[in-house]
Amino acid sequence: MHDVTLYLIANPLIGIGLGLLVLLCGYNLLRRQTRIAMGLWLIIVAVAFYVYVQVLNESAELDKTEMVTPPVTSP
Repeated sequence: MHDVTLYLIANPLIGIGLGLLVLLCGYNLLRRQTRIAMGLWLIIVAVAFYVYVQVLNESAELDKTEMVTPPVTSP
């Protein structure tokens, strides 16, 4: 959850877009437009999956980085 939060802070437009989708979904539910709300819900799930894949990709890249050892100095 911490990685997802950091990703959304680093990419605020994705976070704002996801928030707007949630608000639009709630608004359409209040107006009893269930088809539109279900479509928005599917888009929310797709965006959440995209964020999840991006976070996994970033953490995998961090795991692959090699530690650099300091040079060996002879006395």
